[in-house]
Amino acid sequence: LLALLPLGSTLRKRKRKVLGREDENTAEEDTPVVLTDSVCLIPGGEPVVRLEDAPGNARRIFTGVDIGASVEEVWEVMTNYEELESRIPNLAQNQVMKRSEDGGARLWQVGQAKWTVLGKDFFFKACTTLDVHLWPNGLPSEMTAGQQMCASSSEEVRDYDRTLPLVRDIFPRPFSISDEGVPVRDITMQNVLNERSDFVHYRGVWRFQPLHGCAVDGQDMMRLTFSVECQPHWFLPVAPVEGRIAAAMAENMVAIRSFIEGRKAEAEAEAEASPDEKLQERLWQLVQEQHPEAIRDKAFLAMPFKRVDLQRRWPRLVQTLGVSEDRALEIVETDVTPLLVESDDVAEILSRLAAISSREKALELIGIYPSILAHDVKLTKGHAGVSTIADVIYASRVRNVIDDVRKADKGKIEEIEVYSHILAGLKPLVRGKLDAEGLQTLRSKLLEASATIAPNNALRILLKRLAEAPDPLAFLLWQTKAGLSVAWLLVQQPSLALSIANHSPRIFPHLPSIYTRLSVIEPHVPGIVRILDPYFEVVRPHLDRIMERMDEIEPHLPFILLNLDVLAKHCGTLLDYFDDLLPFAIMNFDDEESEKGRSESVQHLPVLLNYVDFIVPRLPRLRHHLRYIRPHMVHVIPYLDKLLPYVDLFEDHPQASANADVLTAYLGWVLYVPVLPRVLYLPVVPWAITRLSCYLPRRWVRPLLRRRRRRLAQRLATQAGRSKMRCL
Repeated sequence: LLALLPLGSTLRKRKRKVLGREDENTAEEDTPVVLTDSVCLIPGGEPVVRLEDAPGNARRIFTGVDIGASVEEVWEVMTNYEELESRIPNLAQNQVMKRSEDGGARLWQVGQAKWTVLGKDFFFKACTTLDVHLWPNGLPSEMTAGQQMCASSSEEVRDYDRTLPLVRDIFPRPFSISDEGVPVRDITMQNVLNERSDFVHYRGVWRFQPLHGCAVDGQDMMRLTFSVECQPHWFLPVAPVEGRIAAAMAENMVAIRSFIEGRKAEAEAEAEASPDEKLQERLWQLVQEQHPEAIRDKAFLAMPFKRVDLQRRWPRLVQTLGVSEDRALEIVETDVTPLLVESDDVAEILSRLAAISSREKALELIGIYPSILAHDVKLTKGHAGVSTIADVIYASRVRNVIDDVRKADKGKIEEIEVYSHILAGLKPLVRGKLDAEGLQTLRSKLLEASATIAPNNALRILLKRLAEAPDPLAFLLWQTKAGLSVAWLLVQQPSLALSIANHSPRIFPHLPSIYTRLSVIEPHVPGIVRILDPYFEVVRPHLDRIMERMDEIEPHLPFILLNLDVLAKHCGTLLDYFDDLLPFAIMNFDDEESEKGRSESVQHLPVLLNYVDFIVPRLPRLRHHLRYIRPHMVHVIPYLDKLLPYVDLFEDHPQASANADVLTAYLGWVLYVPVLPRVLYLPVVPWAITRLSCYLPRRWVRPLLRRRRRRLAQRLATQAGRSKMRCL
């Protein structure tokens, strides 16, 4: 369809990564030559697009998308020619001139595209007359070009198609292939000779293919692809607009998928207008198990209650909580009370809890003890059970805590959280179901409640670890065994014991958190004891946090102990940004030319160690750069000494970090020219360099980037070996 070839945005400059040509710009990305039914595209993801040169001023463009529908459903939409204008966003006009006996048609189409220049909208239109033919059994192989190249490499196919002539009635290769015996359908489109058209040559193939291996839970799945070769008149060069053409094809594929899947979802929703019977049956079963008196008396605490109320309140509860149905079901399986009270009361207590903390914290408290939502229920004479009475009393207490103006919001949340854990643990006991699972829940909730009110972080960490442990007794025995091993080591080496004794008054407050990690730190005790005298006072304020993250720290502990003179003073900041910095501890080098294709992991911490004093104080301002710069560290490390004076200038330009490999390859030499780098201090220069990084082609410097990767990998491997020897 002409709408798939809008020629808008002709004034837009060509960027480094043109859609459909990613494999020409980087070795890590590849646009497939053809889609096979052995590979499933991401549901709801971006369509796959491939763009190739053709002889003269022509291009071949291929795109494909997987749709959660049957081939028949998509075929029906694409052959409803009168409605195509409402299905495809870039189709301005679509007129059916005549229909053919095979179900095809002759169409007059006008495509429209819009681009904005200096705040003003401009529109571009192109028209053509097309003959459409249907091939229910697939297009004959003799009518397709380039089939023999489907199994070749991407580069070979591009070279081949660059010289493959455009021949009338010979269509570009379909972008999707399937195993023998899998039925496919095709629709071909070709411009009509001697009819008005803005194209000299236009031929396209739609392919419809079922995907049995990609369907989920018995649902239908199919692949829709479109292959087109087009050549506009000589006065309209394709190169400046090819990226926009490919993007428009992808946009239209998304629109077709959204329409088909949306229509199907609406039909399913209409067929299932009533609540799901299985879900409703499960909810009713929960009420029977937890509050049988509500079903027996047809009332909950003097409020009328029927099954229809359950059906009405369930969607309201899911909407009020703002969570998925699965998560809401988990909450009511813990306690179904929120479905026994009015939805407005639930919404009120949720908003009041969020007002004194946050919505996330309010949902966390509700997950601990859902009966907190029954805050406006009053006790009356009747047959309420002990569990229900406890729920109502506690909900009233929560209301009073929230209304208490003498307490700070933080104190209110802490009190509510403590009692929520305690009552959640006692729930099985109150209901008379104190089995093994109930005992485990009671133990876990009581420990979590104790952790909430623990007087210090060390004790909080110990209680939290015990609450998380599947078998607390086994956990305690394991840590005790490790502690005895450490004690025996100290007996054998009195000097180590003496060092610990000198610091024992200051170590004692942190013993609970240290105890939780004895099994982890046991092998490192000699190294740890040796650094106590010079660095303990620096590290002590952060000791509990270190113990809390010791599982992630332990693999790098020898290196840390060896270089504590540099790291100790930055301990707090490093812990604050620990999750952001941890990926930098390991660097993967993938040697693309390796015969075995293996990837090698090399620590590059020794190289970065020299820059800790400069980088760490700037982490609060440069944190958003970390995830962008990490993949390119192998290319940035050789220039770090020269780059550091100018790092602050790029604080607001994370895109420069995302393209750091290209920038260092093209402009790295500038840093070694005297005086010239000072031009970076001009206000507009960092912004201009960042913009330039989006246009510099990577493919021209790819060999340089590979050589640099290998050299640095060897260098870091050597330094890592030396560092290991020093640790030993």
